[in-house]
Parts: sequence; structure tokens; C-alpha cells
Amino acid sequence: MYTAPLLVNLLAQQSASRTPGLFKQGTFTLKWRAKVGSFPAPDAETLISAGEPNGEWKWSTRDFANVGERPDTLPLRCFIPASSIRGIVRAWAKQRPAIRERLAALLGEQTEGNITRGKIDFLDAWPTIPTAPTLDVVTPQEEFQVFHTGKPAPHALYTFGDGLEPVEVVVAIRGKAGQSTPEEVSEVWQWVQQAMRSHGVGSRTAAGYGEISAPDSFVPAPEVRMRLPDQRIQRFSFELLSQGSSGADNKTPELRPTHWRGWLRGWLLRFLLGVMTPADAKGPLRNKLML
Repeated sequence: MYTAPLLVNLLAQQSASRTPGLFKQGTFTLKWRAKVGSFPAPDAETLISAGEPNGEWKWSTRDFANVGERPDTLPLRCFIPASSIRGIVRAWAKQRPAIRERLAALLGEQTEGNITRGKIDFLDAWPTIPTAPTLDVVTPQEEFQVFHTGKPAPHALYTFGDGLEPVEVVVAIRGKAGQSTPEEVSEVWQWVQQAMRSHGVGSRTAAGYGEISAPDSFVPAPEVRMRLPDQRIQRFSFELLSQGSSGADNKTPELRPTHWRGWLRGWLLRFLLGVMTPADAKGPLRNKLML
């Protein structure tokens, strides 16, 4: 029995009777995939937890040594840890001076050994239906991104979502009784919705991973909606006129954000190499397109 969403509903009912106005929850939609990492291989990273083991699971590092031999899914259930959501909100709020002033008072802070407790609790975000980590494959280019071989090679990772269907996730926060007010909880809930839809969740967000949308009912306040001076959003429509490259699964072709970045990177590098040295040419790419 999958009980994670039921717990959130029970906490909401409890809060409604004991501390009205101090609980907020909403259904967010993970649009594609979020990077989980290569859990449980010990030499790789896990940036969004894949937790709650589904029964006994015996594994060894040998099971994850070769990309082609890794299982398509793992006997685990994905979720977004509360600490990840809180970190996303803090990172977003620190970039906005007007909101940053309220950050320490509502979410707490630690400076030189002094700890200020926050007024808001964050809950783990679980999908509305149990979702197992799904195998994905990327080919990183930077040395610090390459595991095992020391050179660019296909690298397996697991994702929250299979890339085919969106995943609904229940996100919730709770104000501490006797320490917070309904207005403060509503204020932080605005931050949560805007921060998650702006930043995404997990890593590789620049390559399309982790894109998530807020509940349909979300109407951002003016101070929350305000963009940073260097923040721009542009959308383009293209028509594919000839054959294109597919994703990692040849049986299910897909046009990924990484393809667009790769094409831009390759085209721009060839242009710059005609007018400058390789070291100078790679500088703009490293800063803008992550060579």
C-alpha cells in the first residue's frame, strides 16, 4: 500500500482542526525528468533521493559497473526531500533583496555558530502514484562530470520520471504552532511555488531536467513575480525538416534539450576557432553553454 500522500492529507486535516491557516499543500507537475543520480553506486552522486525501499533489495557495485547491464528501473520509490525544496527556496530568495530580508526570520539561518530557528517546516514531496527511478544515459564532456573512465563516455543515471508522462508531486509546508502566523505561511508558500517553477529541482536543470510547474491556482504576488535584471525567458517554435538524432533509447526517439545545447556548442565553437585560439574560444562556451 502506498501511504505517502495519505500522510500529507492527514497532517492537513490535523492542522485544519488544531492550527487553522498554518498548513499549505499543492500538486506540482514534473514535466519531464528530474536527475536522481546513479544511486546506489558509491562512486556517483544522488541529488534527488530515491528512497523508501520496496521490499528487500540485495545489490552490489557489480550490478552498476557497465551502462548496458544496468536495470531499467530500481525497486525504490522516488520523492523530493524536504531539504531539497527548502534549499531551492533559500537560493531563490537570496537573489531578491526585498525577500532576502525576510528569509532569516521565516526560514532561519546559521552564522558563525549562531543558529536562528525558522518558523516553517518543509515536508518531503511524494508523487501521487508510486514512481520508480528510471534509467537514463548521458555523455558528459567536462572532466569533473566524467566517472570511471576519465574521458567522455556514456554515463548512466537514474531519473524521477520516465520522460514520457508528467509526474504529479504533492508539495507541502507547515507553520510551527505558536511561532508562525497564517500570513507568514502564505508568504512562504508563495516563495515555494515561484522558486520551484523558476529553478526546477535537482541538477542538470540547464539541460532540461527538473522542470516543474506550480499548481494551476498559483497567482504570484508582484514582489514574487519580479524577475532579476539578467533573467530572460524566450520560447521558439521550430520545424524538423530532415532526420534528427534520437535520445538514449533508440526504440523511443525524442528530441532533448541537450541536443539543442550540443548543436549550439558545436556551431559556435567552429565559428570562434576561426578567429581566436582554442583556449579563448572555449571561454564563452564554458560560461554560457557548459562545454
